[in-house]
Amino acid sequence: MNDRWPIASIISFLDVIACAFGAIVLLVLILPVGENDGRGESYSLTVVDELTRKITNLTERVRERQLEFASLQAMIVRVSEDNVQSMISAIESQLSLKRERVLKERGLLKDQAFNSIVEEKGLPSHLYGIPVDSDHLVLVVDTSGSMKMIWPRVNRVIRDVLTNYPELIGFQIVSDQGEFLVQSDQRWLLPRDWQIQSALEKLESWNAYSNSSPVEGIEVAVSTLFSPGINMALFVVGDDYTGTDFDSFLSKID
Repeated sequence: MNDRWPIASIISFLDVIACAFGAIVLLVLILPVGENDGRGESYSLTVVDELTRKITNLTERVRERQLEFASLQAMIVRVSEDNVQSMISAIESQLSLKRERVLKERGLLKDQAFNSIVEEKGLPSHLYGIPVDSDHLVLVVDTSGSMKMIWPRVNRVIRDVLTNYPELIGFQIVSDQGEFLVQSDQRWLLPRDWQIQSALEKLESWNAYSNSSPVEGIEVAVSTLFSPGINMALFVVGDDYTGTDFDSFLSKID
């Protein structure tokens, strides 16, 4: 009995070892460990590659958005500068208009003050500071050599007088020697635009004789054009007078 116990124990131990080894073999056969390890590594690499690609795409999109943001900032600054410049130009334009309006109103106030003084004396209007109470005008023009040297200026003055003369009904232009600008028409000319323009064009090339004395021209103008009931004015356009006593001549006309 005592001799058989060790042999049974050894057999039982061997059975246990065999069963354990068989269980390990079965586990190895059932669970393909090497295959699982390879698939896990491949999957991890795939995930890493995918995450890397997404990070790269996100980085590129962030860079594009940064560039767009910088472009928008530059555009905003440029638009702001343009708006400021436009506002400055608009303000300067408004100030200029207001300045012109103030100057014009100041001039009108001066004219109104002058007109009130003139009207108190019974005269209805004025021209270049000269009281005007006539509606017919004769321009006696000195056509001497010294006047020819400033003839364009003479022409401009005559144009300004004819176009700005208040309530003008008729006009005529005569040289200081009594020669009419239009010899064939020694009547009153109507102050129409085309009539004034025609007279000014003839005036540019007018070469009438002159002795720088308007006496003869005034006499011809009064004797030819004046008649009772006409409010007639005489303007002498010249730079010299060769006579000695102009007042006595004017008293004869009165």
